[in-house]
Amino acid sequence: MEPRYYLWIDIETTGLDPQADNVLELAMFSTDARLEIVPGSELEVVFPYREPPLGSMTDYVRRMHTDNGLLAECARVLGSGLFPGDVWDEVAKRFDNVLGSLVVPRFDALAGSSVHFDRGFLAHHAPDLLYGVSHRNVDVSSFQLALGGIRSGLVPPKEESNHRAMPDLKRSLSAMRKMMRNIGVLP
Repeated sequence: MEPRYYLWIDIETTGLDPQADNVLELAMFSTDARLEIVPGSELEVVFPYREPPLGSMTDYVRRMHTDNGLLAECARVLGSGLFPGDVWDEVAKRFDNVLGSLVVPRFDALAGSSVHFDRGFLAHHAPDLLYGVSHRNVDVSSFQLALGGIRSGLVPPKEESNHRAMPDLKRSLSAMRKMMRNIGVLP
C-alpha cells in the first residue's frame, strides 16, 4: 500500500470572496495517514497588506484582525518592502520542497476546517499550489458535524479561535486526531 499524505492549510483573509478579497496569512503542513506532521513541512507566512482608504473589510473582520495583531504584522511585512508576489513565491518554493520530499510526491487530500474556503482562495490567488493535490478534501468541521449528530462524546469540545492561521490549523489537526481516536481509527 502506498503512503498517503494530506496537505493541511488555513488561510486568513480580508473577507469571504476569493475574487475580491486578499490573503493576509497562510499556514500549512503535511501529515501522513496517521495524522503525524511530516518533519520540515510546516510553513507560516504573513502577507503585506494595507487597507485601502475606503476599506474593503467589514468592521467585524477589521476588528478581529486588529485585536489578534494580524493587521499590524501585515503592515510590518509591507514596510519591509515585500510584495504579495514575493510571499507567494516563497510559499511555492517551500511547497515544491515538501512535495518533492515525500515518498509518493502527491497529496491525497487538502485538509483543514472548512477547507473548501481555503481551496477557493488558493485556486484564485495561487492555482499552481494545487498541482499535486487531489480534488478531495478532509474537512474537520464536516467530521465534527457528522460525528456530533451520531453520538455525544465523539467530538471534542470546540476551542475558541483567535483567527491566526497556524494555531487554528493545529487546533483542527488536534480535533481530527481526537475524533479518529474516539471512533477507534487511531490508537
